[in-house]
Amino acid sequence: MRRRGGFARTKSAVPLAVANGMATTRWPNTTDMRYASLPTQANWGQTDRMKRLAVLLLLVACAPAAPPFPPTLEDTCGSRDYANLIGQDATTLEKVLILGPVRVIRPGDAVTMDFLPERINFGIDRDEKVIEVSCG
Repeated sequence: MRRRGGFARTKSAVPLAVANGMATTRWPNTTDMRYASLPTQANWGQTDRMKRLAVLLLLVACAPAAPPFPPTLEDTCGSRDYANLIGQDATTLEKVLILGPVRVIRPGDAVTMDFLPERINFGIDRDEKVIEVSCG
């Protein structure tokens, strides 16, 4: 043991790696790392759980995605009553009395993704003509 600067230098263990939540150590002259990451009986159950989780994630990723909106097979908002407005000027909407929620959608408008089956949507084109009447 030699003294330098007031501190004693000894041969001590140096942290090697953190494996499975526990720090392992080695002496400075040890270089064999082949067995550092092999699963032991203590963490074997953890490896099995990780395999099950990987299979579950693959199954979820392969599942078909749900459609963004529920399909509207029936006229839930009464849009058929206003189908005669298609092709007319958008100003005709001001003259029609509509009881209930209404949304007028012009090109470039920000539109929310909420789906209300009782709401009537009027689509307007760049020429200010009604091009679509739908529920949602």
